Amino acid sequence: MTMKERIEKGMLFTDGCEGLPKERVECKKKMIAFNNSMPDNVEQRMECLNQLLGRKTNAWVEPPFYCCYGTNITIGEGSYINFNCNFVDDGKIMIGKKVMFGPAVTIATVGHPMWIAGNGMSAGDVG
Repeated sequence: MTMKERIEKGMLFTDGCEGLPKERVECKKKMIAFNNSMPDNVEQRMECLNQLLGRKTNAWVEPPFYCCYGTNITIGEGSYINFNCNFVDDGKIMIGKKVMFGPAVTIATVGHPMWIAGNGMSAGDVG
C-alpha cells in the first residue's frame, strides 16, 4: 500500500518518501508565487491560485495562504478565504459554495499519534 493510500484511509504514514517531499517543494514554489502576487493584478493572482490548487476556481483567497500540497484542496465557487489561513492538506479538503472563512483559520486533515506505543516514545519520555 502506498503512503497516499494510507493517508486516504486515515492510517499512520510517513511523509518522507514516495515523492511526497518533492510534491511539497513544488507546492511551496507555487505558494510563494501566489503569496507574492500583486494585489492589483487579479488575473495573475487567480492564475497562481489555480496552479496551486491544480484546478480552476473562482473562489477568492487572500494572501498569505499556506498549504502542504494544494492539489488536495477544492474550494467551491464564490467562497472567500481570508488571510493567514493554513490548510494542512495531506488528506482531502473540500469547501462548498459561498463559504466564508475569517482570518487565521487552520484546517488539519492529519495529526500525530497520541498514544505512547504509536509514536515511538517510552513512558519515561512523557513528562
